[in-house]
Amino acid sequence: MDIIKTTVPRRGLHISVVITLVSSLLSFTPQPLALATIPEPIYEFLASGYEPTTGVWTRTGSDKGSVTRTAKAGVLGFPLKNLTPQESVEFDVSTNEYQFINNVQETTAVAQAFTISAWFKTATAGRKIIGMEGLDTPKPVTGGYDKNLYINTAGQLTFGTQFPKRITSSGAREDDNQWHHAVATYTGTTTAGATSNEVKLYLNGALVGTETSAPALVNTGYWRIGGYTMAGWATTGYFIGSIGQVSIYNSAISQSVVEEIYAVTKSTYQIPTPTFGTPTTTSNGFTVQISNYNAAYTWSGTATSSGSVSISDTGLVTVTGVAPLTSSTATITATRTGYSNGTATVTATSTTGAALTPTFGSTTATTDGFTVSITNYDAAYTWATPTVSAGTVAITSTTGATRVLTVTGLSPGASATITQNTSRTSYSNGTATVSGSATAAAQSTAADNSAAQAEAARRAREQQELIDILALIPKIGELTLSLGETTRSLYSTKCVKGKTTKFVKKGSKCPKGYKKK
Repeated sequence: MDIIKTTVPRRGLHISVVITLVSSLLSFTPQPLALATIPEPIYEFLASGYEPTTGVWTRTGSDKGSVTRTAKAGVLGFPLKNLTPQESVEFDVSTNEYQFINNVQETTAVAQAFTISAWFKTATAGRKIIGMEGLDTPKPVTGGYDKNLYINTAGQLTFGTQFPKRITSSGAREDDNQWHHAVATYTGTTTAGATSNEVKLYLNGALVGTETSAPALVNTGYWRIGGYTMAGWATTGYFIGSIGQVSIYNSAISQSVVEEIYAVTKSTYQIPTPTFGTPTTTSNGFTVQISNYNAAYTWSGTATSSGSVSISDTGLVTVTGVAPLTSSTATITATRTGYSNGTATVTATSTTGAALTPTFGSTTATTDGFTVSITNYDAAYTWATPTVSAGTVAITSTTGATRVLTVTGLSPGASATITQNTSRTSYSNGTATVSGSATAAAQSTAADNSAAQAEAARRAREQQELIDILALIPKIGELTLSLGETTRSLYSTKCVKGKTTKFVKKGSKCPKGYKKK
């Protein structure tokens, strides 16, 4: 990746332009032009003008020149570096103590009215961002020091002239390792219409304090960035962190100019505050689009009311897990290495929960009604007592998601309709019906009648035949008697052989061996 950085002057405003070449991709992102008139600074120190191999930081203001970095006992060291894309210089005092000293002595004019503007990021309290000292030696013991912009021992941005007159930002700490923009203005006694020696302090474009100060000291001297002397003001002078876009003006700029400087430079250091479209509510949360979504940042979120947050690669925020008709606030944060985080909140109230509509299985007919199963029973809902249009209905069993209803008291073939309602707090009501019938009575058909008649006729014939047969029995007896007599009359000759007897026709001979008796 090749980084080309330049500063383009336009009507008194320096616009930082960063061109990043990645393979064949060209990304060109200029900062927006100022709407307010920003004066030309007398000194402007940009990281692009710092050369770490020589320790010289070139000034880019109208009064050209340079400042030289110093270390303990005036020995130069080179762990400092200029950072991209942040327009800043990193101060690391783990082994040395560093400061930049303007190599041109300031005149008395700066004591009458001036403005200091700088971006800073630190995690250490009690450190000096910029100030003025009477001498340009690394560690002067005389010469005085004043006009100090620094972080006090409580971690708050502070500015003052002629100690102990000073202004401190109220509330939160600024030693939070996030980028902040500081502006301090001093209106001297010679400024027409101004309050005598008025000092103002701005943080991130907003006025945080005003103080009527004693006259500024050190009417001549040298601006120092990152150190040194802070006796009585803070615990130590040397800054730990990063400082960028230092500008010094020979007038007290207005609040509108302060706001505009912040507006045109903040994208270099701070991720913009997320902005949102109109939320679309759901029964368990809401969705909302991040209007200024940028895929270069890492996005994350949390939500109140037990909500969970997911963010798509197009910036659509989806909040789920919220109870119906419940307000939830999502906190969306964008992060990127080297930048201050951007964070914002969006709130919406979920809609009424969806109704639970009972689902029925197939009905099974019985002799006096029918049975049917509810297949989506859920104990989280209130199930009203079921009603039926005829007969009676009862709950006969409930197992898991299945509940069985039984209808009784119907005539054979009669129908009835069951109605089942459900409800739940913050949910819509649900209702469903199911109809069924009892088993129908048996009905004969013409074919059945014909078969029955044929069967009856058959049985009648069989019965008549039996009667006729029985009627012949006496006659058969008579015939048998008659035949017996006839037989006896025809076979009247008795023949005997031992114990065996035979009858032969009258007048016939006995068989051989038999004797006639």
